[in-house]
Amino acid sequence: FFHISDVHLGVSPDPGFPWSDLRCREIWQSFEAFIQKVSEKQVDLLLIAGDLFHRQPLMREIKEINSLFALIPKTKIV
Repeated sequence: FFHISDVHLGVSPDPGFPWSDLRCREIWQSFEAFIQKVSEKQVDLLLIAGDLFHRQPLMREIKEINSLFALIPKTKIV
């Protein structure tokens, strides 16, 4: 199994600074890379503890998460 915690998708670290938007995208990219690793390793169980989202997710973010989770159909996600 894999365990991940406090992902906080949607966070904008240091709002107003030039790197804030870039860092927000990097957090999503890191999670996408993690899901790819779950797929490669054919993980049976993915345990997500803490906050997956930093705030109430937008509909497009929910769709993105659903698309990512669809890449690991044999993995139980808790």
